[in-house]
Amino acid sequence: MIMAMLKSRAIQRLFVFLLLLMFALVATIRITYNMWKDWTEIAPPVRVFDESKPYQYYKKDKLQAYIPDVYEEEKKLVLEKLAVLQTKYESDNITFDDALKKYTVIGNADQQNSEYGKLKPNQYRVVPNIAHFIWFSCHEFTFVNLLSLLSVFEIMKADMILFHTDCEPKGEWWDIAKTRITNLQVVGRKPPIDVFGVGLTPRWPQHKSDVARLHILSEMGGVYLDPDIIILAPLEPLRYYDCVLARHDNSSVTNGIMVAKKGLLFLDVVYDSYRSYDPSCYSCSSSQKLNQLVKEYSHLVHIEPNSLVQPGRPQWKQIFDGHFDWQRQHYSIHAWIKMYTDSLHSNPHLVPSFNADNIKQLNTTFGEIARFVYYGSPDYVTK
Repeated sequence: MIMAMLKSRAIQRLFVFLLLLMFALVATIRITYNMWKDWTEIAPPVRVFDESKPYQYYKKDKLQAYIPDVYEEEKKLVLEKLAVLQTKYESDNITFDDALKKYTVIGNADQQNSEYGKLKPNQYRVVPNIAHFIWFSCHEFTFVNLLSLLSVFEIMKADMILFHTDCEPKGEWWDIAKTRITNLQVVGRKPPIDVFGVGLTPRWPQHKSDVARLHILSEMGGVYLDPDIIILAPLEPLRYYDCVLARHDNSSVTNGIMVAKKGLLFLDVVYDSYRSYDPSCYSCSSSQKLNQLVKEYSHLVHIEPNSLVQPGRPQWKQIFDGHFDWQRQHYSIHAWIKMYTDSLHSNPHLVPSFNADNIKQLNTTFGEIARFVYYGSPDYVTK
């Protein structure tokens, strides 16, 4: 009798233990599922590259979570215009070989298997002829910024110029931009505040733009430009590549100008690298990690070594205090305006700031380029 009671109690205790264990297991599964669900709503799924299907990748179910806040009406209008433009590009039937004949080949646009990337061009254009600028926070819109936008309108001849901002500029040069650039469209966009749960540091506001440009190009495609990049020749031969980046030093790739088609795999690879984002490091993600990924995914990127942002950082003075041949060897240049401004205290002979008057007879490379963009000719202006 006593043994039977003990066995009964043991069974009861075992039953209670198993019941509690089952409840604990269910609770653990629910907590894990909720954590996974929250994570997937913040981060885009990683697209796995399949060599046998180079342009097939996983569907992005949480697109709006991936793209920062955009004012919906403006976004809708932009996407409708893009759809019309895409139909136009597809009906043009201009092949890559046609483009090489029609436009001056600069850099290595016709070298598909060079040391600067192994990506081959498509037969037809895949990158829309639209330009993106990002302007976060309220700050001065300078004459150099005007030249950048004007060059995209007059020389690149972009079908649309989208100015993504949370604070539209004011002042003389911005007013001229809105008057002269008839396809300039201001798009309201709030800057991202974090990436994969890590806050984007206010110490380096450029980090917000670094992340935003990946989102914008992934959603729309086109050409992203820093607002001190000045276009010098049409970019048509580069629009046949899925992705084009530029070297600004002998071994360093920059994200200051990016040519990319919509929904590009490489952009997701770069964005995913921000899982290791370090707010205390200025160039870890935007430069160091980007250069590493370019080497690892050379089959996804075409690199222009000299034609987009040269002269590089070590030779920036050639732009403002000398001359070099910019008319035959460059699609664009980086004006390096911050380095120029920082050097004014030690170079009193340099012009403190540029405007439409003091460039008229400025005997430097920058003077020639500024006149070429603003007045239509690099020659001196006498009136």
